[in-house]
Amino acid sequence: MALLGAAILFLAFGVVLLVLPESSPGLAGVDLNASGAVLARLVGGMNIAAGTAVLALRGQPHRGVLLGLALGELIHTPIIVWAAMSGVMNGLGYAMAAVSAAIGIALVYGARVR
Repeated sequence: MALLGAAILFLAFGVVLLVLPESSPGLAGVDLNASGAVLARLVGGMNIAAGTAVLALRGQPHRGVLLGLALGELIHTPIIVWAAMSGVMNGLGYAMAAVSAAIGIALVYGARVR
């Protein structure tokens, strides 16, 4: 169940960043120029890839892949917290950090359970 939740979050954030890159970071108070929109779309594409990988791994997970994805999320978490604390992002950044941490924890749990 934890892996399904992580996959859904990856896919949801990925689709939003890919389709609406200018408006989704704006919710967190981040202004994007054209270069930032391209990077947001790239991150969205990677989130969709990660979500698809996690869905595929639900039946036969490979620990290395799950732990690698978890590491990425757990690296993102303090970066997002820093951005919120420094004013680069608004208070919604803290919620985004919590979601990133939850995904990372779910992936670690999914790797450990199998």
